[in-house]
Amino acid sequence: HIDWSAVFDRYKPLVKRCAKREELDDVLRQMASELSALHVFVYGGEYGDPSHGSSSFRSANRVASLGATLRKSDEWGGFEVVEVPERDPDFNLVDGEAMYSPLSHRTLRMSGQRGLVPGDVILGVNGESAANVPALGMLLRGMAGQSVRLDVLRVKSGPSFPSAAAAASRRRRRTKKAKENDAGGDDGDEGEEAEEGASDPGITPEPLIVVPLSPSAAADLRYAAWEWKTRQRAKSLAAQSNFTVGYVHLRDMSGASAEDAFVRGFYPDYDKDALVVDVRHNH
Repeated sequence: HIDWSAVFDRYKPLVKRCAKREELDDVLRQMASELSALHVFVYGGEYGDPSHGSSSFRSANRVASLGATLRKSDEWGGFEVVEVPERDPDFNLVDGEAMYSPLSHRTLRMSGQRGLVPGDVILGVNGESAANVPALGMLLRGMAGQSVRLDVLRVKSGPSFPSAAAAASRRRRRTKKAKENDAGGDDGDEGEEAEEGASDPGITPEPLIVVPLSPSAAADLRYAAWEWKTRQRAKSLAAQSNFTVGYVHLRDMSGASAEDAFVRGFYPDYDKDALVVDVRHNH
């Protein structure tokens, strides 16, 4: 039994400290949490809208996503790829369309390109330098679903055009040697000759055409990647202990999406020794 009069009196003083609708919603959520129940939500109300109700303004300011974890790299003057999330390759369709990270090889191979891997670097977006912004999303506003040109350094995945990269590497060495000679330094040609056939993979910037995701599609990709990674981890741990396990994650408890998730998770593993039903983050 909950004394709602007492709950009301306890939370009411916090309302006077709220300066905007979002803060009031936070108080209401705390009060509703006294129920310790699922499916209790707070939504609706008078929110400030910088788009002034215009869908075109809202779309122009929506930050698109490359579907990957990036971090700023002062060393390379861009953003280094930390992770490219992958979802279950057997169940990758969203409304009939394959949904992988825009940087994934699964996506880019269809256009004759190669995906990026952790360690590769994004230098620019549509000709604008990534070194000048604190977050790459600043260059991706309003770009969801549109073709975008990235300038990338394939530091880890290796150059798409090895001969061009090798030629650029040789040009850099010749330029460096010429500057050293002009400065009076001459260490001989032996080291240069030994390196003549070498290349510097990933040093020469390459263009890459990608199609960024909407924020909601990017969130779904990461969620699905988390499900896939967790399922693989569960199976791996079970194998180490000499038994088999099935894994089913349920995002919600009703409707077609819940039924689909159960069927996709249960039937491929119906004959396993154990079954994990994961309802974390369930709503």
